[in-house]
Amino acid sequence: MEKKHSIQVPEIVRRFTKIYQIVGLWKNGGENVSLQQKFYFTFFNVFNSTSFIGMWTIDDIDNTVFLAVLFLILAIQTYRLYFVMWKQNPILDFLHKISVNSTDNYQAFSNANYKIKYLFTLAILVLILSYTLCVGVVCLPLIKMQLLFDIAFPWDYKTNIVAFWMAYATVAGGYILSITLVMFTTTVWYMMLIFVIKYDWLANDFRSLGVARVARQEKSVKNVTDDRAKKNSLTKDLTRFEGEESSYVKNLVEAIKRLETINEQLEEFESTFSTLFLLQIVTSSICICGTTFVLAFMSHDNVFQYVFYTIEIIYCFADIFAVLYLANEIMLSSDRLSYSLFESNWITQTQYCKKYIIIVVEYLKKPKQFIVGKLFALNLETFTLIVKRSFSMFNILRNFKQ
Repeated sequence: MEKKHSIQVPEIVRRFTKIYQIVGLWKNGGENVSLQQKFYFTFFNVFNSTSFIGMWTIDDIDNTVFLAVLFLILAIQTYRLYFVMWKQNPILDFLHKISVNSTDNYQAFSNANYKIKYLFTLAILVLILSYTLCVGVVCLPLIKMQLLFDIAFPWDYKTNIVAFWMAYATVAGGYILSITLVMFTTTVWYMMLIFVIKYDWLANDFRSLGVARVARQEKSVKNVTDDRAKKNSLTKDLTRFEGEESSYVKNLVEAIKRLETINEQLEEFESTFSTLFLLQIVTSSICICGTTFVLAFMSHDNVFQYVFYTIEIIYCFADIFAVLYLANEIMLSSDRLSYSLFESNWITQTQYCKKYIIIVVEYLKKPKQFIVGKLFALNLETFTLIVKRSFSMFNILRNFKQ
């Protein structure tokens, strides 16, 4: 039976997809990677190499720290770019597969829409900050004829005007491409939120099992009390109770099948993005520490440089916090399933049905949790550990600076 309320892929995600097709990161058809996509990937790796070589060749500890952070951020973005280009069809197929959801509970539907709206409000804020950063990288060098930070380049771009424009094109193009990948990052956040919604809606289905039966049972008891002499009515009531008993079990089985489908989709999502999440966890402490160090101790020539490094810190925090927070929400929402089934009208079922329910409750007691690299659990405790590790590394760099 088709349910009343449903959610599908939001319009903003469709726009992200359209933008990727317009700029050439995604193609409309075909399996092979296009020449334009290969050019983007090669160009981005050239931009990344300028920061990697620069952090070893430039004799300035402040600039070295910043280039090290920039290299780690770009390394993650390179992996995202690989995903966007070489995994386009699997990503789109999986996105549409998990985004079609429906429920009869209007309150649950409203809560889901609010969560999606709130998520994309924050995502748009991150995009605005990111593109503000990009505008600064692109526009300010045109005014001062000087890059915001030093990079390794084959020619002396500080004295040679041709070399300057080549270096500027490398940095500006690389940043534009990197910021464009933030849209893919927010799409991954949306996928994780969908699993939270799926588990929440399934919990509502568990909770509502047998609820309609209670109302009908009370009405039947009233009818029997009014006319106990009508044995045929009582027989009909008992027959209806037996039917409702089987209806409880039938709905429970259907809910369990939906749970298995959700778990399979979540395992597919985890296997697809586990390497990306592992890279984020491993590099996030260094990125947060490095950007904080640069902002605290580096001497700046203009106000925009303060804004530039502040936005870098916000992006590093948002990039890892959103993933760990949503993974933690997935764990909590799946953990609520066992108690939601306990809240159903199980007490009026037969002993055989109760034994079946106990087995299901025990099965639901183990929440779904992301473990990447067989080492790191994606939850808020890991985020706290990352922040503490960043602070420790910051103190080491500060002592070294002094």
